Amino acid sequence: MQKGLLFEDKIFLLLATLTLFLIAAALSWNHTHQQYTVDLQWINPSVINTFDTCILFYIAGFTIAERMPYASTILKSIGMISFSWLLLFILNTTAFTTPFSTLRNDFFNHLDHCMGFNLLTILKWMGNHPLIQTILIQFYVNVLILAILLPIGFALTKQHHAFYLYYTSFMISLISCFIIYYFFPTTSPAAIYPATYFSSSQINILHYFQAEHAHQPIPFKMSSIIGFPSLHAVWTILPFYFLYQYRWLKYPSVILCIITLFAIISTGWHFLSDVIAGIMIAAMSIALGKYILTEKKYH
Repeated sequence: MQKGLLFEDKIFLLLATLTLFLIAAALSWNHTHQQYTVDLQWINPSVINTFDTCILFYIAGFTIAERMPYASTILKSIGMISFSWLLLFILNTTAFTTPFSTLRNDFFNHLDHCMGFNLLTILKWMGNHPLIQTILIQFYVNVLILAILLPIGFALTKQHHAFYLYYTSFMISLISCFIIYYFFPTTSPAAIYPATYFSSSQINILHYFQAEHAHQPIPFKMSSIIGFPSLHAVWTILPFYFLYQYRWLKYPSVILCIITLFAIISTGWHFLSDVIAGIMIAAMSIALGKYILTEKKYH
């Protein structure tokens, strides 16, 4: 049994450290703007407790690595996914409160039209088929559950390479997406099309975006970043890549992927260009993750 940190663990910790550095740099930059106040009201004791817990799980995994390698991997998996999603929440706030105020929603709407895609036509059709809309919303929401549970499943089934490749790709995609969000802020199609085609949640998030980017005080509540690129598309492609490699899951994973990608667009959360960019970032993250964990490990 290898003693000390595995190469794969070092890569995860390096990416996590890089993410924290980017968060600190961005929040420090935000604070230099006179009209801007860094708003971290969402941080509460429960969030701090979550952070402490995931750190303890991760440390416990290393502590028993030599004596109980299987249990160690499971504990590290729980700690890594908790820490990854905690970083996601903090990145949400960092990107949401970016001082770069220009919102380029018209650009992506125009880009969709240049590709011959008209989202409004789909939104109108969905409005006339509420049952289908409800089903697709469930696909949109529940892809997060798959994104969270899949790497834990890899740990339970002793798929060491898939386990670390997933986390490495996940972290690379987070860093890539939020660099874009921070310097190139956008919002959802709700900023372009009539409010009647969108839920109250979509409208509220849009208003938060618009107010915050105008440096106006808002009753801040933690919400997801919705814009270019689509992180939901990333979270759809990552599981699909791994599940497709199993013969008995190949075709179900294709169907699930297609339906979820369609749900991301048809429910009005994203432009087509957002989804295409999310797919490209997922592919890039997986390719870079494979290179780091294979080529670099043996050099």
